[in-house]
Amino acid sequence: MSRLIVFAGLPGVGKTTQARSLADALRAVYLRLDTLEAPFIRMADNNDLKDYGYQAIAHLAGDNLELGRTVIIDAVNPMHHTRAIFRDLAEKHRARLIQFECVLPDEVEHRRRVEKRGTLNWDEVLAITAYYERWDEHLDGRRNIIVTG
Repeated sequence: MSRLIVFAGLPGVGKTTQARSLADALRAVYLRLDTLEAPFIRMADNNDLKDYGYQAIAHLAGDNLELGRTVIIDAVNPMHHTRAIFRDLAEKHRARLIQFECVLPDEVEHRRRVEKRGTLNWDEVLAITAYYERWDEHLDGRRNIIVTG
């Protein structure tokens, strides 16, 4: 049975580090939403890309699930409807869905990481926090929490 492993969480909490490490250990297909969207950022309003990016990464993941591969997705995955995309994808391909939400409770460390990376500023991360919907296991499915820091 193929597996769809999804890492979610705010920018700077350690999702990419966790997802890449697991992908390497499992020799799994690794798909990062930021990488997929990067070439298109200058071409459209960032908000316009969000759902298209999630749909595109789901299609790429689906192609690999059909081949029986384990797929790891690295994305903020902030809303119930984005989480549903992956839940539905796993169901469609009869893949085992494993979800992780990475959190970093130490705000000072979180901000330091964001500012060190330089891809987003702290205000942009706070803006994402404003629409990041609290995980609801009834709607979003079971998830494992990884506390980083």
